[in-house]
Amino acid sequence: MSTKISFVTNRRYTNGVFGNTFPNAPGDLRVGTVDVSADGRAQKPIVFPNTAKKGSMTLFDDLRGDMKTCGRDTLIYLHGFNNDFNESVEEGAELARVLGGAYNVVVFSWPSNGKTLNYYPDRHDAEMSGLGFARGLLKFKDFIDHLSRENACERKMHLVAHSMGAYVLRHALQKMKQIEGYAAAPRLFDQVVLAAADEDADTLTLDHKLANLSNLCSRLNVYFNNGDTALVVSDRVKGNPDRLGHDGPSKPWDITQKTVLIDTSRVVSGDLDMRHAYIRKHPKVIGDLKHVLAGHPSECEDDTKRTYIPHANKFVLD
Repeated sequence: MSTKISFVTNRRYTNGVFGNTFPNAPGDLRVGTVDVSADGRAQKPIVFPNTAKKGSMTLFDDLRGDMKTCGRDTLIYLHGFNNDFNESVEEGAELARVLGGAYNVVVFSWPSNGKTLNYYPDRHDAEMSGLGFARGLLKFKDFIDHLSRENACERKMHLVAHSMGAYVLRHALQKMKQIEGYAAAPRLFDQVVLAAADEDADTLTLDHKLANLSNLCSRLNVYFNNGDTALVVSDRVKGNPDRLGHDGPSKPWDITQKTVLIDTSRVVSGDLDMRHAYIRKHPKVIGDLKHVLAGHPSECEDDTKRTYIPHANKFVLD
């Protein structure tokens, strides 16, 4: 059975294909849907017309209708580096499947180059993509603000940013402040999840990075793993500072009370892919994520187990 994924992208669209470069302006967006087959392969995308009324507004209204009729929340997935368009929506479909089909999944596909050696070009493209993601979020906010009471779906929106997707999110927050003059980000989401974030360890405490991120949501959940080899490469080889997704924040007691830190290091092992993509692949992490998205208390007790470590202000998955 195929999985339907909605997408928003700032990739150049040429001859029916979304490439790995920007359109004429990095903030230009196209939207549509993709069916991903049961074997995980993306099919040809259905691309909506390039107008606000028939493009983004149609996508938002289709999601609203599904949320109202089927009672499903919607989750936005912000992928990391080394993904072409098909790979980004295939990751979104994988996440949708491991969550049991309980969520509509929308992938924001930014023009990562899809090649392991292109870390620096991808980091530049991630920064430039902040404008596109900011425009998408502001379009979404405008859509919600103009919904009538009878059309409201009473469901929730969530955001999962993986790896370098957190860097896209950082620059989106900064662009939102520039565009709209927000003193703080508007609350658009219930749960925001940073998983294996390729972001600086101090990012949650600095205003020009992600200090205001918790204003965007009811709760901010930060997953990290000190066995994540991909982030060790980012740290030591690429010359980046300590990574949030490797050891968590450098000052864990300076974060907001809405921020929950989850250390997966005890349970996650295996190859590089498992240690970096555990949010989609590791059963215990997926079980914990289900509790997070359902809005359960941080001290969850059912089929997942967390141990709180007071001196580090973090939960450890057991």
